[in-house]
Amino acid sequence: MKKLLTIDDLAELIQKSHAVIYNMISQGREGEDLPRSIKIGRSRRWPESEVDAWIQHQLDHASDSQKQTPANTSQKTINRV
Repeated sequence: MKKLLTIDDLAELIQKSHAVIYNMISQGREGEDLPRSIKIGRSRRWPESEVDAWIQHQLDHASDSQKQTPANTSQKTINRV
């Protein structure tokens, strides 16, 4: 059986507060800015495999965007007064 993470577990993994996580859910940002959760009664749980896949996607996306950003090679100038 797959492990289901609590809000405390998720908050610790992604370094966000409970309030931020619940605000993201209410704004419909699950799947984009937050891993998808499931509701069990009145509680939410996050499948560990879903969280791992979401984190990996975020890491891949971050490394892709860094590759596309050209390095700043312009010369610095000194302002003279």
